[in-house]
Parts: sequence; structure tokens; C-alpha cells
Amino acid sequence: MRRRGSVGGDVPDFRCVVLGPVEISGHQIRLRPAELSDFVQWQSVRMANRAHIEPFWVYSGKTWEERHTENTWVRELLDTRRAARRGHSVPLVIEVDGVLRGQCNLTAVDPVNGSAELGVWLDAGLSGRSVGALAAGLMVDFGMDVVGLRRIVAPSARSNGRVARLCTSAGFTRELTLPDFAPVGTGRFEDHDLWVLRPDHRASNALCTWALRLADPTAAPLSVRSVLVDLPGVGPQVRPRSASQATSIVRHRLGKIRRMRRGRGELSLPLVISTERPEVSLRRKRLRDRLRPALRGITTNRPVAVISPVRPGSRFDDAAPRVEFLVLVDGTPVAIISLLGVSVAHSITEIGVVVFDDPRRVHPPSAEQISAAVRAVIEHCVDTLGLDRVAGITDPGDGFATAVATGSGMTRQGILGDAVVREGSTADVALWLVMAETRQSVRTRS
Repeated sequence: MRRRGSVGGDVPDFRCVVLGPVEISGHQIRLRPAELSDFVQWQSVRMANRAHIEPFWVYSGKTWEERHTENTWVRELLDTRRAARRGHSVPLVIEVDGVLRGQCNLTAVDPVNGSAELGVWLDAGLSGRSVGALAAGLMVDFGMDVVGLRRIVAPSARSNGRVARLCTSAGFTRELTLPDFAPVGTGRFEDHDLWVLRPDHRASNALCTWALRLADPTAAPLSVRSVLVDLPGVGPQVRPRSASQATSIVRHRLGKIRRMRRGRGELSLPLVISTERPEVSLRRKRLRDRLRPALRGITTNRPVAVISPVRPGSRFDDAAPRVEFLVLVDGTPVAIISLLGVSVAHSITEIGVVVFDDPRRVHPPSAEQISAAVRAVIEHCVDTLGLDRVAGITDPGDGFATAVATGSGMTRQGILGDAVVREGSTADVALWLVMAETRQSVRTRS
């Protein structure tokens, strides 16, 4: 499951992972990579289960039918395979007795901090047979026992009581509740819980065993390593089975080239932004900035992260644009503000702020100056891009970072325990959000 990286060293490659088969409730369960030929089964199950899935699925502005076309399936498969190749995601379908009946994914895999997000959906016809619990158990145990993750997060709409009960039974802890965090279903904004699981909190010390014993209390312990299969090569080949699939593949690849040429996304953010403070301004970071001696001299000194993206150790997909602004005080670069994982469809972005630790400056930038710059960028995210949420994390004990986040209009949602690794040990972080004052645009589309 590893390949040689482009800059030396091995990186994870999750395209080859198969978990199972494992028997539960009279069914053979296997998690495997998706294939183009799965489209008909995937579409059929998703359409049949619309009433069970859509109320908790993130809203996109498209109809349920538009979200389940063959072109959508091809794009999803290509995007998830690319993320799997880079070690950012473990995307598997749930096969029950040889038929696709759901999906189970680990996304936002963060090797630096040892964290990831878990997502599962399953055909409601299998409800009550512990099939979904086993799929989640296989994926969680794989992430923790094989990949080495130490923290898995399962975000869930507050109204999804079934997920809450399963998470509690499995050993997850509800760490935070985020009010009106995301639009789901037909566009309504709903509170979301963040459920967190750590290796030593797993029920039965292994979720595979926990799931099997939900169906049969006398089931023997199961180690995920005993059912892990590493496919040869790079997993299933992407071979189009029809002219429409071939067309979708070509369009997807051409679209990727266009996004790269347009700066990794069609974001209508200005090149220069003014702030309420006359001495503070921002401009988009350019490639030639790296060649400027003044800027190069600054960045060789250790930069100080004031606000970090929520997933600081994971790379974002190519389809999610990254935008960087230089913060200038009296014409001198003092910081960089980054927008990462910008998603207009999901109406969210993550923000990072790095201040240069430049000993040559007699007067380092103040928290008020950095706040003014951050606030100006956030205003453009909300007003220009129409985003509803901007998220970031800080060190709870960093007074400067807290002042910057507060001064920029962000609201602290709570503490994420042991969420990052710093200097060899885990540390808590504070989660901050900016929520747009109005969400009428989303509700109008629904």
C-alpha cells in the first residue's frame, strides 16, 4: 500500500485496499475499491434509499436525480482514486453477498496529526443486521491498527439519532455540537455533532469484534489484519465500459487542466484588498514573490502559525482551490493568509494565518493589524463568494492568536482534545467559525 513519492520516501497508496469477506447475520461483507461498472448498482441503491439518505446528506443545489448520473459517478470515482493514490482517502464500497449496497470512506486523512473523518451510508433494507456497524468497524480498525491513526471524527447531523446511538455504543465521544453548521437535505441548515474515537476507547478493543458481537454475543475476536487484502498493482483499472463513460473521463481530465490554468479554481476574489486600517493591505500571492529577495529573507525565518486550517496536516484535493494573500503593513510583507479547500458548493472554506518572525522589524505587526487583514478576507469570502462558513483552529493558550480570531469576527465553538501533534506530543486546539448572517440564498435555491 505504499509507493515511491516524487520527492523521495514512501507515501500511502490506498487504491489497493480490500477488507473482507467477513460473515455477519448470514451475509458475506466485503469492502473494496469502486469500479466504473458499479454505476448501475450504485445509482439503483441510492435512488431507492433517497428518503433515508438525502435528509442527512450535504445539500448541493442539484436535484437528487442530477446528483446520481453516470457522469457524476465517473467524476466521483476519478476524484476519490486520485485522493487514495496520494494517501488522503480510503474510499471503499460495501459489497453484501457480491452486490454493492453502500459506501464507507475515510477522508481528510492527516498523517501529521494522525486523524481522519469517517463516512458511511448503507441500503436501509439491511437495517438491524449490524452490516453498517461491521463496515464502519473494519474501516476504523484499518485506520487505527494498520494506518496508525489516533483520532477518527464522524460528523453527523444532530437529528440523526441512529448514528448517535451507534457512535455511543462503539466508544465515540460527542466532542462538540456546531449550530447550523451545514445545509442538508433540501437546503435546511442543521446542527452537527462531532463524534470522536481514539484507539483505546474502542468498544471490545476492536470495532470489528464489537460489530460481530452486536449480531452474535458469542462471536470470536476479529483482527482487521486477518481480513486485509492488498490488491496487486494499483487496484481496479479505470476502463470505460461505454462511450458515455469515456466522454466523462475526457471531460473530467480536461476540466482538471482548465482549473490548473485558471489558478486551481474559478474564484472571483480580487487581486488587491484594502482594509479599514490605512497602513494594512493585501494582495494575491504570485509565483514571482518567491523570487523576491526581501520576501525570501523573511520566510527563511521561522513563520508563526496564528490560525491554522482545521485539517493542517492533510493536503486538499486539486478540485478544491487554494488562495494565498500577502499581508502588507506600510508596504512590507508581514504575514500570509491562506484559504484552503474552498468549496462554493458546500459553502465553506478553511483559513490559515502565518505571521513572519522577522527580527529585523522594530515593531512587529499587532493583533489589530492582522485582524483587520483577516476580517477583510472573510468579508470577501462571504460577500463575493457567497460562503456561509469560514473555519480555523488556534492554540487555546496563545493570546495573540485568540485576539486575532476574535478581532476578525470569528466565534470560538469549543475545544478539540488532542487534535494535533506538536513537538512530539498531542495538543488541544480551539475551533473557530464565522457564520454568514443570512442563509436566504441557500433556502431560496431549495
